[in-house]
Formats: sequence, C-alpha cells, structure tokens
Amino acid sequence: MDGLSGDTRETVARAAHAVRSGSLVVYPTETVYGLGADALDPETVAAVFEVKGRSREDPLSMGVASVDAALEHVRPSETALAFMRAFLPGPITVVVERGRDVPDVLTGGRDRVGVRVPDHPVARALAAEA
Repeated sequence: MDGLSGDTRETVARAAHAVRSGSLVVYPTETVYGLGADALDPETVAAVFEVKGRSREDPLSMGVASVDAALEHVRPSETALAFMRAFLPGPITVVVERGRDVPDVLTGGRDRVGVRVPDHPVARALAAEA
C-alpha cells in the first residue's frame, strides 16, 4: 500500500477484510466508483447483480491489482497479454479467456471475462489485499 496515508491504509485493510468476509464495498477508481466483492465467490457476485439491479446476462468485470495477479485467473492470448502489459493499469477493460476458478455468474456463462487493473492506488491496494 505504498503511497497511501495511514488512515487510507487502515480503511483499505478494513475494506479488504469485508471483501474476504463476503461483503460488498464501494471503492474509487480513476474513472468512477466501483462496487467491489470477491469475484471468485459466486454468492457474493450474485449479490453485486442484485444490489446493482443488473441482469445476470450482462457480465461483470474482474478488478485485479496487476496484470500478474490477473494471470492467476485468466488465460489471455499472446496478443492480449502484450496489450495488457502495455496499457494496464489504466481506464480500460480487456476481455480474455477466463480460468476455471472464475464463476459462471460473473461472466453470464460466457468463456471470457473482462479484466480491469485500475490506475488508482486505493483500488489496486484493495484488490491486492482482498
């Protein structure tokens, strides 16, 4: 959590604990505020759809702390990986093949998932710690 004040570090730690405990949190990104949860927990992901009033056919993206963290859960092509390394973190979502641990509910049953590495220190710290 480099570059974060003590109060912010404490807030991120509490938010990360909440995510690990199955709760939803609101966090800032470089573009908007996000509604965060454990993307690998189907019940928590279902709660995000419910809170947002979003159709489960409209997939959610997966926020991660880094490209390397994303690679634990997705299988990008060589071209997609080069793109990710060149442009992330940043205000874009890269759609890639999901790994086996990514639940159907997150992707609407699709084989691909959107991956975000926000260019915001709080968002990345939360993703790293949660």
